[in-house]
Amino acid sequence: TQATSGNVGPQQQQASTAVTSSSSSSSSSLHSYELPPVWLSAVARAFGYKMPEYSSAGLTMAVWGFCRLRLMPGRWLRDFFTHSGGKLGQFSPQELAVVAYALGKLGAEVPGAWLSQYLAASTERLPCLSSQELSMSLWGLASCGAAPHKAWLMAWFFSSRASMQRASTQDLSLWLYSLALLRITPSPLWCTSYVEASYSRLTARSTQPQELVNVMWAISCMGWSPPMLYWRGLLDAARSDFGRFNAQDLANCISAATAVDVSSMERPWLAAFLQASEPKLASFSPLQLAHTITALAAIDRAHDWAATCIHAGWQEAFVQAATRQLASRRFRVRPLELVVRGLRQVHFSHSSVQQQEFMQRAESLLQHMTTVKQDSQQLQPARDEPPGPPAWQPQDVV
Repeated sequence: TQATSGNVGPQQQQASTAVTSSSSSSSSSLHSYELPPVWLSAVARAFGYKMPEYSSAGLTMAVWGFCRLRLMPGRWLRDFFTHSGGKLGQFSPQELAVVAYALGKLGAEVPGAWLSQYLAASTERLPCLSSQELSMSLWGLASCGAAPHKAWLMAWFFSSRASMQRASTQDLSLWLYSLALLRITPSPLWCTSYVEASYSRLTARSTQPQELVNVMWAISCMGWSPPMLYWRGLLDAARSDFGRFNAQDLANCISAATAVDVSSMERPWLAAFLQASEPKLASFSPLQLAHTITALAAIDRAHDWAATCIHAGWQEAFVQAATRQLASRRFRVRPLELVVRGLRQVHFSHSSVQQQEFMQRAESLLQHMTTVKQDSQQLQPARDEPPGPPAWQPQDVV
């Protein structure tokens, strides 16, 4: 599962109930109903007025409800931080996990003082959480860019290692994904336990593509060198399931595969990737196109056979997709730079007129965009003091 740009979040258990056709139709209508923004604003204001009276359960249900309604953070969220911080010690371990998850879904900017109170309230109670609740806690904090302190992380690692054998594939995937967002590489002991607990389940046919790709992406970001047998198992599982991969899964997969060990890339694996991705290239975003061609350039440098593997049909489909994105003005400077560089570096089996035309237009636009960016930077007023370091942001997922 992916956060991001993607649909990252712990799975929610759903009760299986028998319903009549009329109630099913009514439920479907309610699910697609958009609540009026004016009504949502009024509810948020009322929430702010009553917040000092709310119990831990009330505060948890409220922030979860606003999360599910996709209400944008605003005054109500500032009020929540103000009034809930001093009460976090009264929250149950499960309520703390739900709060973290809801804030992650909202992409909230967590105040430092509130984060300290949250970590103090939750650290000693992490062993009480299920594997799913451990996922909710870690993913929520990571999605907010709120890095836990060492004591909290040590308690989380201890608790997660104890529950690995019971964890679902989604939880196992989210654990590694969230740690990568926080730029944390686990200890060798934890990694060994993770490999032993996850290998057979992550490589099973029942594993969802996004769960598998998130693990591969996280490994590529961590600088962790997993056992070769484990990594080969992930690659083989991905290859057998390429047909179910969407554009984001495909771009993440090829990028991670080359980042971890491009030298071990095999021709049949690349051929399967190219076959699966060709009909889906039209749905690739500019960033996904950039990561894909960059990965192919790396494979081309590492293997002499790569050029003959990338056939003319795939090349044409890629150039067409990039041309449409260029015509729609969806490219930013960095993705366009990567696409242009990648097309220069890959030794295609034949030269395409359409590719030459794209390169001319792309290079001209890139030069213009670079000039505008430089001019804009020069027009910015000088500051008396040098700016501080930028706030940490989670690495973008393709």
